[in-house]
Amino acid sequence: MDTLPESAFVITKQDQEHALGSDELKPCPFCGKWAFSIGTVNEKTGNTVYHVNCTGRDCQAQSFYCAKDPAEARVKAIARWNRRHLDKFIKAVDDEQELPGDMPDEMWQAIQNDRDAVCKAMQLSVLQTKNNIRNRIVTL
Repeated sequence: MDTLPESAFVITKQDQEHALGSDELKPCPFCGKWAFSIGTVNEKTGNTVYHVNCTGRDCQAQSFYCAKDPAEARVKAIARWNRRHLDKFIKAVDDEQELPGDMPDEMWQAIQNDRDAVCKAMQLSVLQTKNNIRNRIVTL
């Protein structure tokens, strides 16, 4: 098996900071471990593929992006890693008053035409309710 030459890798100062615990990358959405980023250059095409990988021992989560410009590949790979599908929904729930009422427009927009998001939203709602009940019990 051939090994890649050192020049095939792109490791920025920010990538090194990730290894030291930078907050630029969100934790793994599956196992919660931290992630690291690294780029590799294809010498034939000149493209850079930037990878973000979970460090969890049994987790294989990763994100990547390929572009001619290494900086673009890095930014897009990290954006993909950090994107959480339900961020808008969770924010809408967090912003909602704890009183009965209509669902905020942002929440409807976040889950519109997405059955999986609706199912996840219901699961999160139940989990939130359980957590609130648990917190009230603990403070009794």
